[in-house]
Amino acid sequence: MGMKEDAVSDFRFRRGSPGGAFLSLSKAIVKFIMLPLGILALIAGIGNGLPTGGMDFAAIIEQLSVYLNRLMVYAIPLVILAIPLGFYPKGNYARIPFKLIYGLYLALLLLLFTDGGVLSMSLDGSTLGIEGLTAVKVDLRIQTVIYILALISVVKAFMAFAEFGSYRKDYLKSMAEKEEAGGDDRGSDGNSDGKSKKRRRDRKKMRSE
Repeated sequence: MGMKEDAVSDFRFRRGSPGGAFLSLSKAIVKFIMLPLGILALIAGIGNGLPTGGMDFAAIIEQLSVYLNRLMVYAIPLVILAIPLGFYPKGNYARIPFKLIYGLYLALLLLLFTDGGVLSMSLDGSTLGIEGLTAVKVDLRIQTVIYILALISVVKAFMAFAEFGSYRKDYLKSMAEKEEAGGDDRGSDGNSDGKSKKRRRDRKKMRSE
């Protein structure tokens, strides 16, 4: 079976798992949407429970929420990409471009979300409860951590090719077993019988190697 035919056929709907897509989407929503919202609610709860001492915790939380809101907006493409990543199993050609884009975009998100690893907050005297203080800019510099995480994301993106090579034989075995049990899907031109038999022979050969 040609590599081009393999790659095209792997994008077909019957090659994927709707259940896997739903599970992957659920995990992405929890990770990129629910978790930031939970952190924001936790910070707000802690701030309301602490003695203020003249400090305006609401203003501080509002500035922190800017970064969390930015994270959730920037993460929307990752949530969408999680669907095909979960839908197509490991060893499927169709999984490679989605995993590659996912990893590269995640690295970009880390840099955009943190402004290159520098989290800034502008606080004034009324916020800190200090009279006579005009404004203070606080920078949390985490460039090293962010760039390491971004590099890991890039490496994981290109690991899509290694993952494909590792799981390809198992994937072909799984597809061959499904086709033997339920029959291969038919083409619209009415000449799929010969192609189906050829695919079965090729996959049986692959399984025996």
